[in-house]
Amino acid sequence: MADRAPAPARASEPQSLAFTIRDAEPREHDALGSLAAVAFARFGDYAAPIQRWLATPGTLTLVATREERVLGFVLVALFTRRAAGLRGEVLAIAVDPAARGAGIGAALLEAGVRALRGAGHPLGSIEADVAMDNEVALALFASAGFVPAGLGMSYDHGQRAVRLAL
Repeated sequence: MADRAPAPARASEPQSLAFTIRDAEPREHDALGSLAAVAFARFGDYAAPIQRWLATPGTLTLVATREERVLGFVLVALFTRRAAGLRGEVLAIAVDPAARGAGIGAALLEAGVRALRGAGHPLGSIEADVAMDNEVALALFASAGFVPAGLGMSYDHGQRAVRLAL
């Protein structure tokens, strides 16, 4: 069997991209909606849900930025479920396609989970619905310790989602 040389990195892959994670500012909400439209296009129109979630009291949106440019975001919230008590939820996470591969998604997910756990309330779980065919997101959540916990919602274009829990 012949040895193969490793494949060269694609020029478009960020090798090292410095970024900062912070709370989103209201002036960035339109940019977040635009990023969501690109990132979630195959799952349906997310413009209205993202704007609604951004305006909902109790949600927290964190952004990854570089030189004031939004590279990605995570939107998290706390919910009360009668039988299970308080749970955290990752409502949405997205990274600009041009900035993928630099660890931004993992850093945002970690920051979102840390924010939910640090909210001062005991949590039963932290959950997220992820499309069953979204292999990148499934791998991201698995790397953070999330495991399948049942079926999630269906998206506008008919994709089924799996509910993941941490």
